This record gives sequence, C-alpha cells and structure tokens, in this order.
Amino acid sequence: DMQYYCLVLVGVGVGGLVAGFGSLSCWMYLSERQCNEARIRFLRAILKQEQAWFDDHDAATTGAQFTLDIVEYYKGTGERVSTLITCVTGFIAGFGVGLWKGWQRALLMLAIAPFHGGLIGKLASCVTKLDDGLVDLATEASAVVLEVIPALRTVKTFGGQLHEYNRFA
Repeated sequence: DMQYYCLVLVGVGVGGLVAGFGSLSCWMYLSERQCNEARIRFLRAILKQEQAWFDDHDAATTGAQFTLDIVEYYKGTGERVSTLITCVTGFIAGFGVGLWKGWQRALLMLAIAPFHGGLIGKLASCVTKLDDGLVDLATEASAVVLEVIPALRTVKTFGGQLHEYNRFA
C-alpha cells in the first residue's frame, strides 16, 4: 500500500517536471520570437529617421538602452510569465484542496494572504526602482565604452585614460 503511494508521488513529480519544462520552453520560445520582431521593428524605425534625428540622439546610448530593454523584456516575458502561471495555478489548487480537506487552516491562511501580498508588492516596487537605476547606469557606461573603444588610440595619444575611466566609473 505504501509502495503504491510512493509511486504515485513519483509519477506526479515527474509529470510536474515535464509540464513545467514544457511550459517554460514554450514561453521562452515565444519571448525570443517577440524580441526578434522588436529588434527588426526598431532597426526599421531607426533607418526611416531623417538625418537631423541623429544629430539630436546619441546612437550609442540609444542602441545600448534598446539592447538592455530587450534583455529585460526577454527575461520578463519568458521565464517570469511561466513561473507566474505555475505559481498562481499551484496557489489556487492548494487553496482548493485546503478548503476541501481542512477548511479552518485554509481560511486562516486566506485571511492573512492580503498582508503577505502587500509586503510582496512593496518589495517588488523597491526592487523595480533599484533595477531601473541600474539599467540607466549600465546604459551610460555602455555608451562611454562604445565611444572610447573605437577611438582608443586617440585617447592614449592625448593621455585621456584617467578621464575616460572617471566617466565610466
């Protein structure tokens, strides 16, 4: 009797692993296709701009910012959406079974859940603000690198290494 339940749990675990991998793979594939389409549309939009547009916008900063945005979009739509769907489904199923089997504890957890949700929302807000600041810093640093690397001989000739280092840092 115990062996049967162990095999059932192993089967459920393997089924969950296969379903999770399939879900993650599909979302990652979809995200990659969307990112490629966004890259193509961005390039088309840049190529359609008038020459005066390039005088007002730094190409290195624009390209670096777009690349960082695409990477964030890829991470957000690929793995995170799949994980969100898996977690929400597990949450709903867990509460359903909990209410069915032991409704007192499930009801207590349900009463505490809004407080947990508020704390998690506040934490997510703080992390998002921190991440936005890091993306801006990375964009500026990438623009400096893209500007200095092609002109490295000029920088070394005029002894501007320390100046460029301070700009990067």
